[in-house]
Amino acid sequence: MGTFQDISDRKLAEEALKESERLFSTLVSTSPVAITRFDRPLNCIYVNERWCEMTGRSAASAMGRGWIDAAHPDEQDMIRGMIELEFFSLSSRELMMTGEGRHLRPDGTINWYFVQLVKEFNESGEVTGYIGTLTDIGDRKQAELQLQKTNDRLALALNSGAIGCWEWDIQQNILVWDDRMYELYGYLKETNSHLPYEIWANAVHPDDRNSAETLLQQAVLGQTEYDYEFRVIHPDQSIHFIKAYGKIKRDTQGNAQSMIGVNFDISDRKQSEIALQESRKFIQTVVDTIPMPLFWKDRESTYLGCNAQFASIFNLESTDEMIGKNDFDISPSEAEAIAYRQDDREVMESGKSKLNIVETLTLPDGGQIWLETHKAPLRDWENNVIGVVVMFQDITNRKLAELQLQQSNEQLLRATKLKDEFLANMSHELRTPLNSILGFSESLKEEVLGSLNERQLKAIATVESSGEHLLALINDILDLSKISAGMVELDIASVSVKNLCNSSLVFVKQQAFKKKIQIHSHIPPHINNINIDERRIKQVLINLLTNAVKFTPKGGTVNLLVAIGSGDTWQGEATIPQRLREMNSPTILFQVVDTGIGIAAKDLQMLFQPFVQVDSALNRQYEGTGLGLSLVKQLVELHGGQVMAESEVGQGSRFTVALPCEMSELSAIASVPTSTTSSSLDITPDNAPLILLAEDNEANIHTFSSYLTAINYRVIVAHNGIEAIAQAKANLPDIILMDIQMPIMDGLEATKQIRLDPNLVNIPIIAITALAMEGDREKCLDAGANEYLSKPIKLRQLTTIIQQFLEQN
Repeated sequence: MGTFQDISDRKLAEEALKESERLFSTLVSTSPVAITRFDRPLNCIYVNERWCEMTGRSAASAMGRGWIDAAHPDEQDMIRGMIELEFFSLSSRELMMTGEGRHLRPDGTINWYFVQLVKEFNESGEVTGYIGTLTDIGDRKQAELQLQKTNDRLALALNSGAIGCWEWDIQQNILVWDDRMYELYGYLKETNSHLPYEIWANAVHPDDRNSAETLLQQAVLGQTEYDYEFRVIHPDQSIHFIKAYGKIKRDTQGNAQSMIGVNFDISDRKQSEIALQESRKFIQTVVDTIPMPLFWKDRESTYLGCNAQFASIFNLESTDEMIGKNDFDISPSEAEAIAYRQDDREVMESGKSKLNIVETLTLPDGGQIWLETHKAPLRDWENNVIGVVVMFQDITNRKLAELQLQQSNEQLLRATKLKDEFLANMSHELRTPLNSILGFSESLKEEVLGSLNERQLKAIATVESSGEHLLALINDILDLSKISAGMVELDIASVSVKNLCNSSLVFVKQQAFKKKIQIHSHIPPHINNINIDERRIKQVLINLLTNAVKFTPKGGTVNLLVAIGSGDTWQGEATIPQRLREMNSPTILFQVVDTGIGIAAKDLQMLFQPFVQVDSALNRQYEGTGLGLSLVKQLVELHGGQVMAESEVGQGSRFTVALPCEMSELSAIASVPTSTTSSSLDITPDNAPLILLAEDNEANIHTFSSYLTAINYRVIVAHNGIEAIAQAKANLPDIILMDIQMPIMDGLEATKQIRLDPNLVNIPIIAITALAMEGDREKCLDAGANEYLSKPIKLRQLTTIIQQFLEQN
């Protein structure tokens, strides 16, 4: 048995339900908003994918009461409270809830949403659940929060600063101020009955009002902004500076409708600017008075300012034109600009000044000047280096003078070198033949080469005297050259005054005896020792005594007088010149007085000039070169003294040498001259010492060989340095006489080579040379010589030195 029932309606309903559910599923899955469904106790039974995206959570985690965990912690308790209090009415069919909320995503970010919650009913009208939608409003909320912050900051700025807001209705010409605007113009809004425009018109300074109104009209007619600074006068007559800024609002046709703006008080800033301008003006005035160009730069070497002197160098009308420029802008020379910047960096990095920088500056017209620049670090109030300040002076004239002086010095050095070379050559060329002349004269005079008759001895004496005179002239010329070149060093020692005078008189006694001239001396008995260079002062006294004897006729008198003292107190028979009486320092005088031909007053000033003789018919009969007195003057001045001459024609002359001395020197114990004796060696032809003579001049070879052989020495000869080395190694001589100037190899190099041989290192070497310039002795000794003798050589002196070396060995 069976029954059939028509269920078409039901099946159609089921199909419709399925289609409805399929459509719902499609809609909720593609919906841009989050959709949730809840049962009556508000347990979540569905969420779509959008909800998962918004909350960052899975659908499973939202089921039941899990959806509450997605809410922000600050809102979860509120949601739970609403559920517990059955906040939702079960009878009302109205929209249950709208509002804003927040989700706290698992990554810590917060998402804002807008929620709508509606009730779901069955056919009987009973509430079966709820459907909710959530729309993402994060962007809007962020903008709202940002706007709120901006408004808060603006309100804070307006309230904390002296800023007033205003609005001008241009169409109706109505000006509206806030409370702060009244304060900026010196009024209280509560007690003021004036309209804002009246206050503004009366308060603006008369000198600024026209400009302010003109700018307003320009803004209305075409510009979009109003920006102006002006002065206002408060009711108490105080002046304040106002900064006004406004912006035009226009309609669609471009007509100005209104202007909204702000005013704020800039009095403090303006006062600071005015003070700064006055300070700058004062500083500029000060630096413009400095006669030297001056400027200052920042750390990038950009010019911050300069004075008028610096601006004038570059033909600038104002010092402001220099501001903002750099060295590459003003200097045509890139190399100079780089050098300037390098110096700037050194000063700024070290924090120390750099002075006396000598550099060049190329001017705009291409000319170049020399500068002496001084740079110092520029510091701020906290002592930080913020730049460099520079001052310089034009030293072009000085630099040109220095260059000219340098050229002159170079020329002088070349001339001096040529002169020294000439004198050295002259010394060698003159002394070499003199050595033969005087050597043979001495040999003949001592009759070592055989006996001579009286006429022959007299002739030899004349030859020797002439040679000695010529040697004296050569020595005077060389001494003058050495002194003028600063090559003379004094050998100061304690010297007996009495011995000095007596030894000087010995040189002229024979000449005076021949002319029947009486020589007297007077030395105070208590004068003992003084500190001088004995050889040089003896040279001075001999020169003066020789001249006195030479220019005194037969039967005359020459006196050598000594005195000591200072001021008006003197002891001794010398006549004290007035200029010495005016000095209070202890002084010793050596005075040579003669009864000779005398000197005219007009000629006295020429006496001490080199190569000058008094042009007198009477004087021309006397020989001389005019070097002696010039040498006397320079030697005395080297001792810190002075020489004076007094004379009268036909009455004689008085020459005074004044030397500074200490009084303690004058009481010293007189030195006792000592004599040295040398014992003669027992020389026989069989054991005669062997002497190696290195000499290239045949006359000198003959002179030395003849004399040395005559007194029983054996002599071998080498004509140059190479031969000398070979002879020394082959013969092992007892002593070597080494000439310095020789061909092929000179004597200095030969001496050095001999000293390298262990078998020859102890053989005495005597340097015999015509070189007599300053330093020649030291050169010979440094090369290895044991002694130095300059030609012409006294043969007796040579044999004495040879005997001394042989005795030592």
